[in-house]
Amino acid sequence: MAAAGWLAPRWVVHGQMIDRVLFPANWPSADVLICAFQDQLRPGDRIPDGPPGTAVFVVERADPARLLVLHSTTHVPVAWRRRLGPALAFDWVWTFALDETADGCTRLLLRTRSRTSPCWLTAAYVAVLIPADFVMAQSMFHGLRTRVLRAA
Repeated sequence: MAAAGWLAPRWVVHGQMIDRVLFPANWPSADVLICAFQDQLRPGDRIPDGPPGTAVFVVERADPARLLVLHSTTHVPVAWRRRLGPALAFDWVWTFALDETADGCTRLLLRTRSRTSPCWLTAAYVAVLIPADFVMAQSMFHGLRTRVLRAA
C-alpha cells in the first residue's frame, strides 16, 4: 500500500487531490490497482504514514488477496510524544480482510482496535478520530471499489 498510497478517492479540493491536501507527506493514491505490489508486503515491513520520523505502520500479517494487519504505536504528534513520553500511549491495529460470501462475491472488512492513555487522549480519540476514521475508511473503500470496477 505504501507505494500506491491509501487508495483515497480522487476528490479535488482547491485544485489539489484530497489525499495531498490532508496528508501532504504521504504517497499520492494510485489511479489504478497495481498487481505487482500485491505480494510485496511481509511481516515487519514498515509503511510510512507521514513525514520521516512521525507515524509508521508495521506489517503484522500479510496474506496477499486475503488479509493485511497493520500495527502502529506512533500515531500521535511527535511533540506530544517528546513532552509526555511513556505516559502517552496510542496502540492501534488496522485489519483488512477479504471474505468470500455464499453467493461468490467478496467483501472487504475493516477492523480497528486501539488502546490509548491517558484518559484525555482516549476521549479525544473517541470524539474525533473514530468519526474521522469512519469517513476516511468509507472514502478509501469507495476509492478501492472504483479501481476494482475499472480493472474489471
